[in-house]
Amino acid sequence: MNHFRIIILVIICLMAICACKKKETPALPPAVQKKLVVVTTLFPLYDFARIIGGDKADVSLIIPPGVEAHSFEPKPEDAVRVSKSDLFVFTNEYMEPWAVKFVGGVNSGNVTLVDSSKGVRFLKSGVADHTEKEHGGHKEKEHNHAEGKDPHVWLDFDNARIMVDNIAVAMATKDPANKDYFLANAASAKKDLKKLDEEF
Repeated sequence: MNHFRIIILVIICLMAICACKKKETPALPPAVQKKLVVVTTLFPLYDFARIIGGDKADVSLIIPPGVEAHSFEPKPEDAVRVSKSDLFVFTNEYMEPWAVKFVGGVNSGNVTLVDSSKGVRFLKSGVADHTEKEHGGHKEKEHNHAEGKDPHVWLDFDNARIMVDNIAVAMATKDPANKDYFLANAASAKKDLKKLDEEF
């Protein structure tokens, strides 16, 4: 009978110890790292940003293929998408004259505007585009060329490498934790562009 009481007493003590013991919290899954959100205007910029960003960035294109970049008019949904982004990358003020004003109008303070042409060499435009419009009974020429500058700067391989650097620096500045990753991808992209340049 004493043995039975001792066993019961031991069981009660063990139950009391287990009840008092702090429950271990289950291990939480590792936090999903937030990707850098990048919106670009033209496909060449999208391609550069996609290569540089790799799996650390979510890159999208705002101007649909085949749509004229100079006179593109962003829709309300484009404004919402850009306002939620980290970086908005455009070619230059001559290619997308609307870009700076557009981003200024939707910027929540989080979006960094990236002029990918900073430091590039602009070639002279071969053709001046003049359009005649009638104002008050007389015809007036409207100049649509980019002040004599060719805005298609990415077609020059030296310029393309500078643009890659500009995008990579912007990404690294916005997301310093992945700086080395972005710069390494940019170096690889520039190497490929140099090889392509030599082949041409």
